[in-house]
Amino acid sequence: MKDQILDIVQSFDTARFWAKVLIGDDCWEWTASKDGPGYGIFRLNRRLYKAHRISYELLVGKIPDGLVIDHLCRNRACVNPSHMEPVTNRENILRGEGLAAKQARQTHCKYGHPLFVFKGNNVVSPWQRFKFPTISCLFIPFTECLGMFFC
Repeated sequence: MKDQILDIVQSFDTARFWAKVLIGDDCWEWTASKDGPGYGIFRLNRRLYKAHRISYELLVGKIPDGLVIDHLCRNRACVNPSHMEPVTNRENILRGEGLAAKQARQTHCKYGHPLFVFKGNNVVSPWQRFKFPTISCLFIPFTECLGMFFC
C-alpha cells in the first residue's frame, strides 16, 4: 500500500487535496475529515489515505521503506512537510508522549533514586524467571516499589 501512494497521488486532482488545507504561518492544518487519533484522512479511488503522507510524498518524495512519518510539531492534523521527518516506528514511539516513551525517559524512581548509575546498573528484574517485564529500584524493598509502573 505504501509503495502505491506516490503513483496514485501523481494522478489525482491536487487542487481537491490542497483545498482542504489551511496554510498558516507555521502548521498547515488539515480541515477535512480526521480519524480517531486526529490524523487527516483523504479519500482517493475509494480508499482512505493519511493526508500528511500524501502531502509529504507530493512535496518531498517517496517515504523510504520501513520508515514512518513523525510530526515534529506534534500536531497530528498538520500536513506541512517541513514539520515531518521519516523515522523508524520505534523512534516515532519514543519521541511521543505515550507510556513507553515516558518510561524510556525515566531516570529515577518516584523516591528520587537513580534507576541507572554511571558505575553499574541500579535496576533488577525481580520477576525475570516469570518473564514479567518490569524493573525496580534496588534502594527500596520490592514490596514498596513495584517496578517502573509504580516506582
